[in-house]
Amino acid sequence: MLSLFPELFNYSFLAIGVLRISVGIIFLWFAYIKTFKERADYLIFFEKLKMRPAKLFLNIAIVVELLIGAAFTAGYYTQIAALSAGVLMTLASLIKWHRPSMLHQNSVSFYFLTAVVSLALAFIGPGAFAFDLPL
Repeated sequence: MLSLFPELFNYSFLAIGVLRISVGIIFLWFAYIKTFKERADYLIFFEKLKMRPAKLFLNIAIVVELLIGAAFTAGYYTQIAALSAGVLMTLASLIKWHRPSMLHQNSVSFYFLTAVVSLALAFIGPGAFAFDLPL
């Protein structure tokens, strides 16, 4: 079937870059919330998951989310960031699905969609404005 607007495909490289940067900003926002806004709630979250000491696991989660967010935003080591983000968001969607009260901020569909976009970026590449270049 023919496309209605084939000239829009000229911008697909830019669209991939926009997706990558958007997911990067989401992960930077996650790290910001865990650091400054809802730190006590996430300490309780790790306690409920029986991950002790909760403060250590919270700090590890913040660092991992900062690294993923920075890598996505800059387009640096995009495939590693994409696979890590996909695994984390899949776990988050499973936690939200089975125990909805533990993650009160977002919905299952948000976590699942973020996982799908992250895993897709592992296969389609970093897009525009990235340090990673396909060889």
